[in-house]
Formats: sequence, structure tokens, C-alpha cells
Amino acid sequence: MVAFAHGTIGVYRGCAPSTSPSLFDYDTWTTLIERGYAIVATDYAGLGNNYTKHRYVNFSAHANDIYYSVVAARKAFGHILTHEWVSVGHSQGGGAVWKLSEYSEVQDPLSGYLGTVAISAPSKIYDMSLWAWDNILHNADFHEWVFTAEIPSFAAAIKTLFPQYDLSFLGGAIKSRLALTEIAQSCTNAMMGMTLDLTLDQLINSSALFENEYLKHDQDINAPANGASASKPMMLVHGLSDTSVIPQVTVKSFEDTCRYGNEVHLRLYPGLDHSATPVASAPE
Repeated sequence: MVAFAHGTIGVYRGCAPSTSPSLFDYDTWTTLIERGYAIVATDYAGLGNNYTKHRYVNFSAHANDIYYSVVAARKAFGHILTHEWVSVGHSQGGGAVWKLSEYSEVQDPLSGYLGTVAISAPSKIYDMSLWAWDNILHNADFHEWVFTAEIPSFAAAIKTLFPQYDLSFLGGAIKSRLALTEIAQSCTNAMMGMTLDLTLDQLINSSALFENEYLKHDQDINAPANGASASKPMMLVHGLSDTSVIPQVTVKSFEDTCRYGNEVHLRLYPGLDHSATPVASAPE
């Protein structure tokens, strides 16, 4: 059995993968079905219902969702599913399964958990933001990086976790547009499109980005590779031409988690961008 964790689809309740005609497959979980695996997949909390808001890239919350999707599947179909299971995730889901690998419940051998495959996985969002400021955002082609277009989604995530925060690191123009996305319940493509005509100053207030206690605290409590132990192995897959999840930060997080004694096998794919990695890595 594979617990599959989906990539970014949106931050609002109307953006649930289970409501899309393809169940949000972009050659991700279907490659696993073709190899004979039973797939259990969940909408993360806050997608598809109004019980709570979606905490985008809150990997601790997503890990909880993935784990309990397995618990629920066993209750419903335990007579036909294997006790052993692995987790596989791409993009947002890659960060989620990475965090799941450190989750206390899966360290118990009785859980049946065997390990994780994290594909194009974000880990430390604040570190990515600082890397982007130093290496991307001052370049003329900064809009060609998907990371730039994801800034509103990251901001919405911080606001959900810290409602009192005024998102001071955002420029005034994108802050106004972010309010519109909530009214419209815009999903990922529409939300990213609202950044494309903005200047750097309209996107980012740099004076509030550095040493930002809210962004740092979010990373400290939710990012993987922050010192936790994982008892099972993980394969980490990343394309070196990824413009969404910065490869350099992923490699640094890989080095961090190895330093903490965790078994991680890194697979880097030269020339591949963010969405090409699930199919390219499927044979592995």
C-alpha cells in the first residue's frame, strides 16, 4: 500500500484534489497504480471542507493527514490491503512525506511503515526565500521562476498559522491582490497569475523579510531535517532545473538530515524541472 501525498493545488477549501476530474493526477499516483500498488490519498485538512483553513506547506499538519488516511483505509479495507506501507509525495506532498518520516507514530515497527519517497520536496521555506532573494529576485528573469509566483501562497500559509501577523514582508500590490484571491477562492494557477505583472518592490518588502520571526518560527516547527530522527529509509528525488523548489536548499536539507543520522538516498536529475521528476524517477 502507498500513501500518496499530492502537490500544490491551492490554499482554499474549493481546491481539493478529490473534486477535480482527474483527481489531480499529472502522471504522479497513476504511475504507482500501473506497478500494482494500492493507493490511499487524502485531501489535506482545509481542502474540500470548511471545518478548518488549509495550512499550506505546514508539513507537520500534512504528515498527520497522511498518517490518518492510512488508519482510515485500514478500517475500511483492511481485509484486502497489506499491513506494510510506504509514503510517496511530490512537491507539497514531498515535504509532507519527508516530515511524516520523522513522525513519532511511524517509528513504531507495528505501524507497518517501511519508508518514504519524497519527490521535488520543499523542506525549509524561509531558507528558500532568502536564497531566492540573493540569487533570483534581483535578476531580470525573476518571473520565469515558479518560486516567484508562489509567494502569495506562502503568505497565505503564514497568515493561517499566525492570524495576527500583518504579512509585512509582502509588497503593497500583492497584499491587496491576496485579499482578492480569498474572496474568489482562487486555486494555484489563478493565484500565481496574479504575480506576473508586478515589480519586485510590489511583491516583496525586503526590510521585513530578513530576520522575520514569524517566517523563522514557522520553519522551526514545521520543516523536516531540523534534527528529528527517522527510523526508516527515504529516497529524495530532485530535478536540478527545478524553478519551484530550489535544489540548493533541498541538497542542504539532505545534508542536514544525514548529519542527524537518518538514512536518505539522494537522486538528482540534471535538466529536469519540477513536474518532470515523478515520471522520470518512476523506474527507481
